[in-house]
Amino acid sequence: MTTDAKVLISGAQGFVGRYVVEALEQVHAGNAEVIPSSRSGVGLGAGRQVISLDITDRIAVRATLRDLKPTHFINLAAVASPAMAAHQSELTWTVNLQGALNVAEAILENCPNTWMLQIGSGMMYGEDATTTRLADEGDMLAPQDNYSASKAAADIAIGAMVHRGLRCIRLRPFSHTGAGQGANYVGPAFASQIARIEKGLQSPTMQTGNLGSYRDFLDVRDVAYAYALAVKNSDQIESGQIFNISSGDLRPIRDILDVMLNLSTCRIDVTSADKDPLRGVSRIGGTSEPARKILNWRPRYSFEEIFQDLLIHHRQLAGVSDLNRHWPK
Repeated sequence: MTTDAKVLISGAQGFVGRYVVEALEQVHAGNAEVIPSSRSGVGLGAGRQVISLDITDRIAVRATLRDLKPTHFINLAAVASPAMAAHQSELTWTVNLQGALNVAEAILENCPNTWMLQIGSGMMYGEDATTTRLADEGDMLAPQDNYSASKAAADIAIGAMVHRGLRCIRLRPFSHTGAGQGANYVGPAFASQIARIEKGLQSPTMQTGNLGSYRDFLDVRDVAYAYALAVKNSDQIESGQIFNISSGDLRPIRDILDVMLNLSTCRIDVTSADKDPLRGVSRIGGTSEPARKILNWRPRYSFEEIFQDLLIHHRQLAGVSDLNRHWPK
């Protein structure tokens, strides 16, 4: 069977990976060969085979690309947790920057017609609590931690390789969440606690950090859909193109908690561990005009739907009954 695309995905075992696989199959109507890979080669479930690929291994990357010659390479492999990046600096820079360079160099050497989709982050624009302006693709990158700095360095380096003939698309997703994301992220942390309280596994009190920072939240399914559309439309995209993937709707962290508390089955008391509510307040949001115009992409899930679905998922994990019921207060 002739396929539209042959897509190799690094880091496919991560939170976003399985959603990207599903989005590619949806957008290409099953007419794409999708090859997930991970450092360990661990499967994604449902009998799907995953090949082993460590992007920090330059020789292995070169051999894999020489053998497979994909039409597209989506680079999801990363140290993606800012907290982990802060504590494992050397690993973060090795994976996030050198790993991306290994892929780009191997493409130029072995399969120069391959498109590389380099996944960055809206965090690369930096945090600024004094402005409400949304970041656009032309804004200066001003990262403020190991994670965003390593991602920004890779984004710039990959963009510069366009001048050597690399066919690349740079995507900068803002905050996204969904089923399968780790509990060290704010949405799952809230949902997990509420579900445990409803199940009687935790006292009806939640302690939170600062709820005043503003973020641009997306459903992971919408982010994955944007990546799939970039693959589908790559031949109509100028190499080096940058796409912010964002909703443009800045919301305080408090709004996430309010959505879930309004759906909870019981009264829950909330206390903040942060004694200074203005300390560390920041705003990170972006526009996404190129994605909307070129990819015809728009978020399909509302803010309320994102966090309602996340709570339902964590209720399932906790064994709470009547999962889809909305309880009035």
